[in-house]
Amino acid sequence: MYGLLIVGVQHFVETCYGLECWLRIVEKAGLDSTTYQTQNVYSETIIERVLKALSEEKGLCVNDLSYRSGLYFVTFTTQYGYAKLLRVQGRDFLNFLRNLDNLHEHLRFSYPKIRPPSFFVKSQTKDRIELVYSSKRMGFSHYVCGQLVAIAKQFFDLDIEVKFLGHEKEGLVNHFTYEITHQEKSWEGTEVDYEEQGPSEWSTTIQEDEFFPLFSFFLVLSRELCIKKASVSFSNLDKHIQGAHFCDKFLIARPYIDITFESVSFLERCNSSN
Repeated sequence: MYGLLIVGVQHFVETCYGLECWLRIVEKAGLDSTTYQTQNVYSETIIERVLKALSEEKGLCVNDLSYRSGLYFVTFTTQYGYAKLLRVQGRDFLNFLRNLDNLHEHLRFSYPKIRPPSFFVKSQTKDRIELVYSSKRMGFSHYVCGQLVAIAKQFFDLDIEVKFLGHEKEGLVNHFTYEITHQEKSWEGTEVDYEEQGPSEWSTTIQEDEFFPLFSFFLVLSRELCIKKASVSFSNLDKHIQGAHFCDKFLIARPYIDITFESVSFLERCNSSN
């Protein structure tokens, strides 16, 4: 992992417990260095070892320390110069969550070896969001809870509650599901329940031979994910694409979702509302 995460935990320890505590934790955890560079790559076990050593010294639960570290990391990154980048990820908290994968992809320019997690808004109402956090890493579920709470408060003035619903493992990927709720105000842009309300009727119609040429790349899928129609650009890349099954021609890298008509269409509607 990149040193940015480790330096964030280091600042958390030094801010809350002092420099001397950090030096003791480094020794107890068996680390080779007391300082880390944000853009260098280090062992995946360092944060786990630091929190375990801190837990033993302070008599506190590792999960609680991980949560508090996640809370602090948001303050640390804003002080480190990432405030503007975080603020432009969404006009409200819901859209911020939808854009988290884009944020991590943007960070590849500075951290080319990053192995980012994926976030997917599974469902939403005016006061509840079900969020899936997917990662090959274990041990960060409470850390992410802290980050979500801090981001909601610091950037959107929302006091949220985050409840951990469960964990599933699919191959090498871990899926952690959270329920996010609040009572102060509704999420901006979530008044429409996409799962219950269909699109409004168009007042006018347009012929497909006029509509489709507007797009360089498009696919028309059946509910069985058969590619019924493909743009000329796609057909130039693969002359056998039309009539094939979507999963035979495409791989969805992010987010980590089941490839069904319902999940893909829900994701498309979420992105279209950004």
